[in-house]
Amino acid sequence: REDLGVLALEPGSVLRVRVLDADRRPVPRASVQLFDARGRRLLLGGDGRTRRDGTLVWRGVPPGELRIRFRLPGKPASERRVELAPSEERTLE
Repeated sequence: REDLGVLALEPGSVLRVRVLDADRRPVPRASVQLFDARGRRLLLGGDGRTRRDGTLVWRGVPPGELRIRFRLPGKPASERRVELAPSEERTLE
């Protein structure tokens, strides 16, 4: 057996997303996907859809540059970039 030493895991960040329509009303069941800087989709649990209040919460998000892709029913997708620090908690609307 090889001793690999100690691996210290940093806690992930928390990203809260609230999807609103043009009239600032919450959008339930909007599709929201999260990608790393290389364009790889991050699967962090859940179905990637907003709740009735238009929110979606991801925990354990790796720090760094991320892209968030939103798709509202009947609309084209749009993207937003965000940079998260280790253990940061951020809310986006």
